[in-house]
Amino acid sequence: MSAFVDRDLIAEKLEIARTLGLVARYVVRPTDEGTGLSVRIWGSPTASEQAIRHYLTRLLDGLVSDQDIAVVGEGEAPVRPEHLDGVTASVSAAA
Repeated sequence: MSAFVDRDLIAEKLEIARTLGLVARYVVRPTDEGTGLSVRIWGSPTASEQAIRHYLTRLLDGLVSDQDIAVVGEGEAPVRPEHLDGVTASVSAAA
């Protein structure tokens, strides 16, 4: 499967997590080694990091390795999308 197909499939699965209220924002990008894809997740304030990590590990099984899933705290500044080679999604406060 190509990286583009994997990236789209990962983004679709992360949209499921966003719809369920576990994820507020995410970024999908190549790993530093360039051998796979990684995700950076900004979790919902109502979900614990442990719950988010547990769900995403199962949801992304076979697509993203556990060590390439980063759950970022709510207070951490988001990475500006123009600095990333990846797919991003976010939910505005009005949504």
